Amino acid sequence: MIKSVAFCPTCKVNLMVEHIERQKLGLCHAFQLNCSLCGKSIELTSSKEVRKGGNGRYSYDVNGRSMIAFHELGDGFAGMMNFCGIMNIMPPLNRTTYSDKITKLHDAYMFICQKA
Repeated sequence: MIKSVAFCPTCKVNLMVEHIERQKLGLCHAFQLNCSLCGKSIELTSSKEVRKGGNGRYSYDVNGRSMIAFHELGDGFAGMMNFCGIMNIMPPLNRTTYSDKITKLHDAYMFICQKA
């Protein structure tokens, strides 16, 4: 994805890639592409944003998918925390949020099963 926009659309020179350290991105990463000639700046994330409810807050797709993956593998929250600790990355969810999402996932599974 970065290679497709790795040059400035105005100056046609290579952009400098900078990793942006932010809080609360979980497994998602943010990058800023900067042009040294004209100063144009483009910000990208490694995962698409997903709207959470009607309150205008966003989450990142990779965080929700990792929660489902660890749940389906049988490792759950502890497995996700171990993985994030080994990789030295911030966990995407806290225990309460993980439990809430698993409850919603279970309800969705039950709804689908009842429809079948």
